[in-house]
Amino acid sequence: SCDVIPRCLLRSDESRKLLRHLRDAVSCPSYHHNRAVVLDAKSYYKGDRMIFSKIWERYVLKEILKIFFFFLAAFYLLFIFIDYSTHTKSFFLFDTPLKELVQYYLYQFSYRVPILIPFAIVLAVIKVLCSLNVNRELLALQAGGISIKMLMRPFFFVAVIFMLSLFFNYEYIIPKATLHLQVFEDDYFNDPADKKKLALSVNDLILPDNSKIIYQNYDPAHQRFYDVYWVRSSSDIYRIKHLLPYEATPRGYNVSHFTGDDGFITQEERFLEMLFPDMHFDEEDLRSSVIPYKEQSISQLFIADAEDKASPEKKAQIKTALFLKLAMPLMCILAVIGPAPFCIRFRRDLPVFFIYTLGIFGILGFKTIIDAGFVFGDNMVVSPLIAIWGPVIATLAFFSRKYFIAR
Repeated sequence: SCDVIPRCLLRSDESRKLLRHLRDAVSCPSYHHNRAVVLDAKSYYKGDRMIFSKIWERYVLKEILKIFFFFLAAFYLLFIFIDYSTHTKSFFLFDTPLKELVQYYLYQFSYRVPILIPFAIVLAVIKVLCSLNVNRELLALQAGGISIKMLMRPFFFVAVIFMLSLFFNYEYIIPKATLHLQVFEDDYFNDPADKKKLALSVNDLILPDNSKIIYQNYDPAHQRFYDVYWVRSSSDIYRIKHLLPYEATPRGYNVSHFTGDDGFITQEERFLEMLFPDMHFDEEDLRSSVIPYKEQSISQLFIADAEDKASPEKKAQIKTALFLKLAMPLMCILAVIGPAPFCIRFRRDLPVFFIYTLGIFGILGFKTIIDAGFVFGDNMVVSPLIAIWGPVIATLAFFSRKYFIAR
């Protein structure tokens, strides 16, 4: 059926003839009872450039957002159902409060949106464009003088908005979510076997004065190290049960001071609580030792990348994490320009199922390639620049070529 009747076609006898030919071409017996996306002729003729000033733009935008939020909600509700059923025993065993459950799944959402948003966008783009094509609305819009580039404007508007939201998520939400999720999982999910393995782990941190902090683990909830040895020299060692590094002057609890001479170490003093004015932490080294680079914000990674003291291995890890956070939001643009050329082709039998399959596996395949690039860049197998940006630039260049040559 003919679903779009541009009002500007009703202005003259020639336009009426054109409309009759259009109705015959699309086999539309009557346009009076069909749903319509009507162009405002006055704004059309005046060349009004105001964004979404035309009715067809608002109609397309509404359809995109409606389908986008439907798929986004459906996917995440399915994730909540599966995750809750997996951890039901833990939730009931520890009597998890409802407030903490809600916070847990809200923060989990911030971890899932980098893939959920492009996935929902690609499905919304395919659904809306294929519907416009099958219902001959796309043909009527083009007959009314709407170019493909102008038609794609609402789709790119949605993609850019959600791309910026992903940048905001990487900068402000994920760093906070990291702390909350780690604490929640430690309290409710980790079993004694995991904690026993953690007890066998050993980590170290070099301080600016070249002394060394050796610790068993770090508690992000209380921001403290456990079972710490501060090795100032081979003859001057402190053993600290709990160490709070973020206070103005680092504070330790259950402190033992050991000194040595001629290869023998003896305990000199014990303190229930002790301040360490000579213990100075480098803020960047401290953050990177307790928070993986992948979980840090974009601004923190920029600051870390600007410093020259990092080793080549750390530089590669910083650059890889930074490039990943800058590249992943671009999947929103790819989710538009990838399937669009296949959806706007005029064919008797539009292969809608094939287009859906291509879009879904295209997004999943691209995410897999980016994850593989992250592993290669993080381990210095390939330059982080090539590992992350190579696939992104190549994919965007391939699909955007068809958009730029479109009329």
